[in-house]
Amino acid sequence: MVGIRFHGRGGQGAVVASKIMAHAYFRQGLYVQAFPSFGMERKGAAVSAFVRLDSAPIVERGDIKNPDIVIVLDSSLLRKVDVAHGAKPDALILLNCRENENQNPIKGSFRVAGVDAVKIALQHGLGSKTAPIINTVILGAYARVSGDLELSNLLEAIEKGVPVSPKKTWPPPKRHIMPYSGYQEKLMQTKIIIKSLSELPTAPFTIGTMAWNQTGDWRYVTPLVADKLAPCSQNCPAGIPIPRYLGGLNRGDIAGALALLLSHNPLPGLTGRLCYHPCQSKCVRKKIDRTISIQQMELFMGDLATDVTIEKSEKTDHRVTVIGSGPLGLSCAFYLGCQGCRVSVLDSSGRAGGALAGLSPGKIEPEVLSHEINRLIRLADIRIETGVAIDSETLRELQAKGELLILDPTGLPEDFGTPAGAAACDPFADEPCTGGIISVKLPKNMMPFKAPMIAHYIAAGRLLARKAAECLRPAGFEQPAPDRPLQAVDVENIKVERFQVSGPAAEAESKQEGTWDRGRALQEAARCLSCGTCNLCLQCVSFCPDSSIKPDGDNIAVAVDMDHCKGCGICAYECPRGVITMEDMSV
Repeated sequence: MVGIRFHGRGGQGAVVASKIMAHAYFRQGLYVQAFPSFGMERKGAAVSAFVRLDSAPIVERGDIKNPDIVIVLDSSLLRKVDVAHGAKPDALILLNCRENENQNPIKGSFRVAGVDAVKIALQHGLGSKTAPIINTVILGAYARVSGDLELSNLLEAIEKGVPVSPKKTWPPPKRHIMPYSGYQEKLMQTKIIIKSLSELPTAPFTIGTMAWNQTGDWRYVTPLVADKLAPCSQNCPAGIPIPRYLGGLNRGDIAGALALLLSHNPLPGLTGRLCYHPCQSKCVRKKIDRTISIQQMELFMGDLATDVTIEKSEKTDHRVTVIGSGPLGLSCAFYLGCQGCRVSVLDSSGRAGGALAGLSPGKIEPEVLSHEINRLIRLADIRIETGVAIDSETLRELQAKGELLILDPTGLPEDFGTPAGAAACDPFADEPCTGGIISVKLPKNMMPFKAPMIAHYIAAGRLLARKAAECLRPAGFEQPAPDRPLQAVDVENIKVERFQVSGPAAEAESKQEGTWDRGRALQEAARCLSCGTCNLCLQCVSFCPDSSIKPDGDNIAVAVDMDHCKGCGICAYECPRGVITMEDMSV
């Protein structure tokens, strides 16, 4: 008699695999016996299944204590389960493990074989990345290793024994809403349910806490809570985290929302008036009713008082002079100032703003431009001088002082030539800037200056500031680590059907012209779906069957209790904003 023991996790198909194997051997003329061993465990819990083979009728019952063959569907079980317990000294142990794992992690004189069943399953489209179907793969590997299971019999058993299509295992199907069928039918259904419940046996329950039972070891996929880049932010030239600052505004944290906006766009009052706002064309809200008025929101935020503060580094001895006070130069000066540099901005005209100062009052009123520039000066602690003669002698004097010079093409006269010794630098190119004088080279579509593309110039200023900081690093300047790029949210994961259509009041407000007040701005911010951004709607908390997800310590997102999360995926399914995804964290 040959005894075979399967080890797996609930949901991986260990029990189905044992039945398929028994069916295949039965076709070869053997007597077989297949049975599982598990209790009330759920998906992810450790389970066992057994197969007995013999040329004579099998009368033995009970678990197989001393197996001849052990098949392990999940190598992570080795941390908690002694899969080799009781196995015969020369037993064959077939282990599903990745290629970069230890192929022989089991101690003893056993014959150990390893196969990357996950990789093979994914190559052949069996299941999904987070839920690959590996039981049939492991059976194929067993047929090859054992040499006594005919492949034709195994294929026939698989065809008859696999209960569902392998491509329909994840995600779960969308729930169907049953139509209301009338009072009498509803009452009859209620009576049937009550009668059924009355016939149920007494259910066991636990008194006290179950915190000691760390069922997180059952998990083979993990909910990953991470903010993602919304479609509007993906299409914003300046990369503004639009849902995040609108979320802050919706919570009533106007100062925090404005600080967040200014950290990505130091001139919101200008972009709110000039930018062509490609962000709005990607707003997911338009699938429900109409897009969020991001342009008006930015204009409202930019016109707020100037008493906001932002985080910035301590002052250093590094000096930078920006020649020209156009939007690129102002933006670059702002970010360098926030990094602790002592920044001066020089402009040959009598008024700061560069190309912006030349716009008609119909596009930008002079007082609006002054408001934006004055706030930028205060926040970044920079200095602006206008009416300064900019010539080769001035540049030589500044260089002699050891200052880094940056020439802003959006703030210099058109006839300003490139000075000797200047190094051209494209902010958008993946190349560093060098030399003591940086002459900014912009793409052809950005020159001459185009007011609707102001967000592009601000983005160029931020990129240029980072490259300028790299030039200062040899002198001891500590460059801050770049922000980790966010993964783009999958629009298919935004469950627009769960959001309400805007009410008549909001629609009426949208048609009104004029400057927005606080009430109107808050109403518009509340319409944002917060795509890819957790706003503590707590849907996941409400639906988690194990109470394994809750608000984090800062109360700005949710956190998962990995000790008890079983990886069922309900939180990801219920998250309406695509923040939670199920990932194989063992990769």
